[in-house]
Amino acid sequence: MYTVPAERLFHEPQELAYGALAAAELGMADEAKYLLYEQLRMFYWYSDRSQKSHDIRGMVQAAASILYPAFKENVEAILPWTGVMKRGIVFEGLLRFMDQQRRNNFYFFEDCSGNRKRGPSAFVPFENLGTLELAGMTGNVGKEIYGAGESIWMYLMFEALGQVSDRDLMLVNLDLLDAGHVREFPPKKLNFILYNPTAVARTANIKIPAAKEGTARLTAKGKVSEAAVTVPKQSFIQLMAEY
Repeated sequence: MYTVPAERLFHEPQELAYGALAAAELGMADEAKYLLYEQLRMFYWYSDRSQKSHDIRGMVQAAASILYPAFKENVEAILPWTGVMKRGIVFEGLLRFMDQQRRNNFYFFEDCSGNRKRGPSAFVPFENLGTLELAGMTGNVGKEIYGAGESIWMYLMFEALGQVSDRDLMLVNLDLLDAGHVREFPPKKLNFILYNPTAVARTANIKIPAAKEGTARLTAKGKVSEAAVTVPKQSFIQLMAEY
């Protein structure tokens, strides 16, 4: 993939993400970054101001020929980043897009928007969010039952394995795609990145649900950390939790 001209790489964004993960696994950091940069060209960098009911920042064009973001491709496009980051390739651009998706993917579910009425299959995501190109109609393509499972990946990335008391901070788990841990999931050593997208330093408590009634030992930069962790503005720290 690294040798293919960039203009031929654009079809489904998750393919680029998994290519970057494969490169990172092989120790090819420059190639991994190249594929990530090409993938980011498929993302929505700005809000569509013609749409008043939702924000598409941080989402991704579902495929090269589709003019809207879709939940399944959104989640699958950022999931491999967890493995890329675990292998040492981290930059704020990835974290900022991931954080925007963590917030804005709720717009695909009708119960998460005040303007939508409760109905059947409320927690199956809409296939599309409205964009200017499609006359702003959300859900006109229907609902994507095949994308409902990605809700589990979102939960595993951002809440199931580690929880942060300050919801403005993003705590993302990095162990999800390592097949070696399948028989003991979740592993006794959990890797996280805690990201602060705001313009001020923030302090929050970290909870590890897998520890249950026990305690988890948090380590940041090789040093044991208390349950309360401070992150400088627009910065991130890497954490390990053992229980």
